Amino acid sequence: MPALSRRSRAIALALAWTFALASSSFAQGLRDPSSLPFDRDRLPIPDYQEDAAPPLSLDLPPLDALSETTPFDAGPGIIVRGFRIVGSSVFSDEELALAVAPFLDRVLHAGRLPAVTDALTRLYIDEGYVSSGAIVPDQTIENGVVEIHIIEGRVGRLEIVEGGRLHRRFVEPRLRRGLSVPLDIDALEESLRLLQMDDRVARVDAVLRPSPVRGESVVRLEIEEATPWRTDLRVTNDLAPSLGGSRAIAEILHRNALGLGDTVSGSVSGARGLFDLELAYSVPFTRWLTEFEMRGSVTRGEVVEGDFADDGIRNDLESFGVALIQPLWRTVHDDVRFVFELERRRSRLTFIEGAPLQLELGPEEGERIRLSLLRLYLDWVHREPDQVFAVQLRSTIGLDAWNATTPNHSPPPVPGRFADPTLPDAEFTSWLVQMQYARRIDTPLGVGELITRGDLQIASGSLFSLESFAMGGASTVRGYHENAVVADNGTTGSIELRLPLLPVDARPHELRVAPFFDTGFVWDAHEPNARDFDRLFASLGLGLLYRYGGRFELNAYWGQALNKESTGDGDSLQDWGFHVEASVFVF
Repeated sequence: MPALSRRSRAIALALAWTFALASSSFAQGLRDPSSLPFDRDRLPIPDYQEDAAPPLSLDLPPLDALSETTPFDAGPGIIVRGFRIVGSSVFSDEELALAVAPFLDRVLHAGRLPAVTDALTRLYIDEGYVSSGAIVPDQTIENGVVEIHIIEGRVGRLEIVEGGRLHRRFVEPRLRRGLSVPLDIDALEESLRLLQMDDRVARVDAVLRPSPVRGESVVRLEIEEATPWRTDLRVTNDLAPSLGGSRAIAEILHRNALGLGDTVSGSVSGARGLFDLELAYSVPFTRWLTEFEMRGSVTRGEVVEGDFADDGIRNDLESFGVALIQPLWRTVHDDVRFVFELERRRSRLTFIEGAPLQLELGPEEGERIRLSLLRLYLDWVHREPDQVFAVQLRSTIGLDAWNATTPNHSPPPVPGRFADPTLPDAEFTSWLVQMQYARRIDTPLGVGELITRGDLQIASGSLFSLESFAMGGASTVRGYHENAVVADNGTTGSIELRLPLLPVDARPHELRVAPFFDTGFVWDAHEPNARDFDRLFASLGLGLLYRYGGRFELNAYWGQALNKESTGDGDSLQDWGFHVEASVFVF
């Protein structure tokens, strides 16, 4: 086989590098933890559920104040043949009949009827409806049937002692389920717990007390706002070697910019061959906490290492997207969200003195790759004190809209030749499934963790590198270069055990050792020999994780590739299988 020309080899390198730049740029944007999805290319490990005392204290009226019997003349007594119970929206007729069954077919005086209303009131209280009760109104009893009215409790007034910029407009939608009629103390407590779990809230104190109006209660809240700012500084070597390998990242976020529960964030990343800027803003705008999000990013990259460092290979990427994020179900244990997103991505690659390169397209398609994307996400997080599970399902649909790049729709360069099915096209469909599971483990020196994760991407056809699946590096299979192989389809799996090396009394210093095993496999949509597993990756390794309180982290992993030799000349940490990240949490 004749040797490849220098330009051909440069094009081959640049094609792989295009994805390396794209993934490093768009996978690292800053995201608010309260909203769903946090990082669209890598599912983070969620926090465990933290047990906390309920933020609600009760000032309840006595039982006899909730149930009442209006005196009426029943003579020497009546034989009660039945009860007509009016006003209940919670219990079925059968459940109500069972509660009053002991009082049927008995002679009752008016003085004994409070026992009946007490039984019904107790039925409500036992189910958490602490402000609901039963009364016997003034009436004339006919045929031995006594009418009983149920007054189902409600919150008549919500008093909020605002802390910082957490106004009523922020609080009320988050307590909507807890303030429903009839008032359920369990639902109210859970709503208050969820409010307390919000990153914008430092503390919630709540008191439920009776109102002068029968059946109504007053909820008084005192809320302390948490620090709305978050600023992180990171240095990591998770960048493709051709861009320099290592980079510095600064991220800043404000969780309540306008006092609406809105979040504004920004991140900037720099390396010898990279500049990346991303901005995002999201705001809830309905009583169901539907969020509108918009974000954009600009990336400029240049090959600065390797055989082609002097050839002026440059890639410019731009992305803009809008999304609707809708919580579907939220409890202390579970959080389910749906995301509808439209995104526009554009890439331009140039080579030597600004001449455009056409790597993935024919020459008739021009110098840019343009993608118009519809993304649908479904996220579920399940938290418990000792374990947490997260799964994200994502479907991406490439649209033939807004001047998207569709080479297979263009006339073929040779008359009579059909479109090439292996050529990437902006019209495609891909599915991505990501899962994480973490469990706390007791050890002699404290609590350790077992962490597992798995990713799977399936595409309907050939993808542009912007949407492809990358294998190798800190977030997939450690011990290999970042984005060592790029393909249309892929799957990865990892298991990691984190064991403490310092006793609990050494805090705020924490040191853990983390043995791990990573594996993965990639293949192209039209690859005939995909089952040969010649793109199977696997590694074993060890990590050392240090943390100082909530201010500083240093994570270092070393991985040994098991089935392929590491590429490179040994000049960088990635060449030796090391993946290192240092983070400073300013506030």
